[in-house]
Amino acid sequence: MKKLLHAKSAAGFAFLEVHCPSPKLWGFDPSNTIEVGRAAVNSNVWPLVEFSGDSAVPSYRPEQLEPVEAYVKMQSRFAEADMERLRSIAVGNAKLLAQQ
Repeated sequence: MKKLLHAKSAAGFAFLEVHCPSPKLWGFDPSNTIEVGRAAVNSNVWPLVEFSGDSAVPSYRPEQLEPVEAYVKMQSRFAEADMERLRSIAVGNAKLLAQQ
């Protein structure tokens, strides 16, 4: 809610991108929706970042990154995924956050 209120009060254009795990499409039990979302954030596959003007400020930094494999194994949609590519995304996101 704080992010919505902040976006609403900002002058000009505001854009919110929401991570919304889909149990049916992603292949996991609906009771694990929160865990899938947390794993995405804690593995840096989906970093929480707020952009304002030219700056990017992390909204949350995991104290310890979880392996990307933990996030991937929760879902059947990654059965044929290139794990090295997914790891590189998480590493790139971690580097972006470290610069902020």
